[in-house]
Amino acid sequence: MDKKILILFDHRPGNNNQSIALAEEIGLKYKIANIEYNHLAKLPNILLKKSLNIITKNSKDNLYHILDNFNPDIVISCGRRLAIIAVTIKKILKIKPIMIQIMNPMMNFKNFDHIILPYHDKLPKYKKFNNNIIYINGALNKINNKNLNIAVSKFKNDFNNIKKNKLALIIGGKTRDFDIDNSTIKKLVNFINEIANNNNYYIFILNSRRTSPQISKFIKNNISCDYKFFDYNHVKENNPYLAILAYSDFLIVSPDSISMISECCSTNKPTYVFKCKKNTSQKHQNFVKYMIERNFLMELNLDQNYLNGFTPKIFQETKRIALIIKNLI
Repeated sequence: MDKKILILFDHRPGNNNQSIALAEEIGLKYKIANIEYNHLAKLPNILLKKSLNIITKNSKDNLYHILDNFNPDIVISCGRRLAIIAVTIKKILKIKPIMIQIMNPMMNFKNFDHIILPYHDKLPKYKKFNNNIIYINGALNKINNKNLNIAVSKFKNDFNNIKKNKLALIIGGKTRDFDIDNSTIKKLVNFINEIANNNNYYIFILNSRRTSPQISKFIKNNISCDYKFFDYNHVKENNPYLAILAYSDFLIVSPDSISMISECCSTNKPTYVFKCKKNTSQKHQNFVKYMIERNFLMELNLDQNYLNGFTPKIFQETKRIALIIKNLI
């Protein structure tokens, strides 16, 4: 009988995307359990026991209904809150599933069979060499030929008539300790205008939910080349993000999102990251440095009027991790 996967989802779309990307790449039948938290979920894991006390009654009822009708062989969780739910499920079930945790669970690593951790995350020395840790570069994601081809087909009427070489500009924005400064955006827009007009490029621009209205407005008002701006707030129900990655020949991405950089690099197209005056967190800096040193990514020089050509190294982390997991289960 084929194994089945239970994926735990919560309110964090980035974490959910990593979990489902891994499950789909593993290739087994899966079911998603959506979890909603109550106020107790704000407490640190060290104060919480293996129980469902941190989720709402509706979530608890739904989860028990799933477990009554779907006996998972594997449970995938991502993030410290879902880690609590995952180990509680293991306690509930008579036949214990294989436990796969993405990111630091902030609890005893022995609760899990396999823990997928980014190289750029800091761990105490005594945990770094646990034999159940699988290290990953960046973030798991759904960027593969199958999903890109689906996006191409979905948006072909929008993009097929563009005959120029295409460059995508993927803009993030404010995080807890970082924001894109105005002077960098001005230099970036000038750079885009120059290389687009000099090389006859068509520019796709896509912002995110974290991009400030001021930055989006500045880009729209100052871009002077053939382009299309996809505002996240207007396209989030029919987001062309994957199609933009698929149709573009070159990608430029802001430095604030490990997920966005990982996704762009997973296309195996030349991907460039620009720096801002204020540095991102040390974790982000370590990741970008790692990717540049291994030729997955190139730093963009905004003081010149051309893109440095390079052939990126193949980056397929989700496929690599899924293969490791399949061999272990």
